[in-house]
Order: sequence, then structure tokens, then C-alpha cells
Amino acid sequence: MATSEQVEEMLGREILGIQQEYPGSAIEVLELRVRDVCPRLSVQLKIRAQGELWEVSFEYKGPEASLVSGDLDPDRVEYLGFLMRTHLFEWWDTKDTEKASERMGKRLN
Repeated sequence: MATSEQVEEMLGREILGIQQEYPGSAIEVLELRVRDVCPRLSVQLKIRAQGELWEVSFEYKGPEASLVSGDLDPDRVEYLGFLMRTHLFEWWDTKDTEKASERMGKRLN
């Protein structure tokens, strides 16, 4: 089973840096911490978007968590990075209007 540190290292290659959904919409992922791997995957990101600094937490269970619950397959980690980018932009777009999204993030500045 992969450790939190191993998942953090491989996932960092996929998610750290500037993530762009479409031209003019970018989120910079500054920091990634994997808190737990099994039975759920707990991830905390520090991001910057539109001049704001945020801490965002994602919890994955079931199929998403199983992507890193065994040996770390690069294709699965790449897919998890894709899912996280998708969820990050979804969170950004809904953080002011959805209660569940609001609870996932904390503004730092």
C-alpha cells in the first residue's frame, strides 16, 4: 500500500503549479498535503486565484480513493490529478453559492 508521502509526491507532479480550465481562468496550486490514504483519501491544497489565497480540502472515498490504495500506477495518479483539477474549478465556481463547497475552503487573506 502506498504511503501518504508517496501519494503526495506523485500527485504533486500532476496538480502543483498553475492549472487552467479555460483562457482567463487559472488557479495556482501552491501546496499539496495528503493527510490520509486509506480507507479514504484526504487532500489539502493551498491555492491562489484572482489574488486570493485559500486552503481547500477534498475527501475521496470509494473508487477515487482506490486509485491510490494499492501500488501507485502512474496512469491512475494522472487520472486522480484530472479529477482533482475538475473538482478544484467546480469548488471555485460554487464556493459562494453552495453550502457544501463553502465548507471545503477557507480564505487565508
